[in-house]
Amino acid sequence: MLESYNRGEAVFKLFNLPVNTLNLAKQKIEQISSGAVELDFENFFGDITVFLRSKGASPLLFDKAVKSFINTFKRYIYADYLCELNENAIELLKISGRKISVAESFTGGSIASSLTAIAGASKVFYEGFVCYNTQAKIERLGVNLNTVREYTVVSREVACEMVRGLLEKSNCDVGVATTGYASPTGESDKPCGLCYIAVGDERKIQVFQYNFSGDREQITKQGKNAALFELNKFLKDNAI
Repeated sequence: MLESYNRGEAVFKLFNLPVNTLNLAKQKIEQISSGAVELDFENFFGDITVFLRSKGASPLLFDKAVKSFINTFKRYIYADYLCELNENAIELLKISGRKISVAESFTGGSIASSLTAIAGASKVFYEGFVCYNTQAKIERLGVNLNTVREYTVVSREVACEMVRGLLEKSNCDVGVATTGYASPTGESDKPCGLCYIAVGDERKIQVFQYNFSGDREQITKQGKNAALFELNKFLKDNAI
């Protein structure tokens, strides 16, 4: 990164930042640098690559523009080099020496597939479950039937119990779980695209609500990327 930075180039990987917000950031960067620094970006189902390039800016001005971008969007940034969500997650797991297990519902195994596509994943990936049916979540992960009855199977509470089940039943240090509606349900209180993603270890479990839009395939891809992003953030924020 330092070598490219000295050449007046910086790359950041972000997730789930609205395109209109990026366009405003582009305008701001060009404004504070009087056009001497440009911002370009690529977006793939919420996984965003941002390029900051000097167009004759002094090192001090380029550094100011980069720091302004970081300070504004640091909660969305998961890497400061060119990589993919799955690659960075595997690297962080290797660095921390932790193993991961995954329990998926609406994402249908795509998270596990994405992680195991990376060379060397066998060192940190323990196992994955596709518990699509409610009964499978109860039998395989220990989700409480009363929790399902009270909160429904697509809920913050069930997502949390899915991760807890991984941590208790699997030989892993970190767990990730997804539950959601990838297709229309016909019920107003169960909208298509409503999803919960949980990630955690023995110290704490975090659950995130997302409301995706698009068709079934698009929602599934967004869900996979969101889960990988939350995993990346968890590993960075809870390093051991």
